[in-house]
Amino acid sequence: MIPDLREKTRLFKTVNTDRLGRFVFRAIPPGGYKVFSWEALQPSAYHHEEILSKYETQGRPVRIQEASKITVDLKIIPESR
Repeated sequence: MIPDLREKTRLFKTVNTDRLGRFVFRAIPPGGYKVFSWEALQPSAYHHEEILSKYETQGRPVRIQEASKITVDLKIIPESR
């Protein structure tokens, strides 16, 4: 999950899915974000704009409000080979 204001790197969040592909982010500050699902990605590669620009259209925008619960269906971004 990457904040719309990308200079706020402390708001970048990652989680792993469970065996059924489900995931939960907790305690996310309100604001706009984009959620991505990579099959594999080098640690912290998502902090680099040149990496993100390749996948920008594959992320799902979400708006988090206080005490909100949101469900997002994602397509996995395949590992580059």
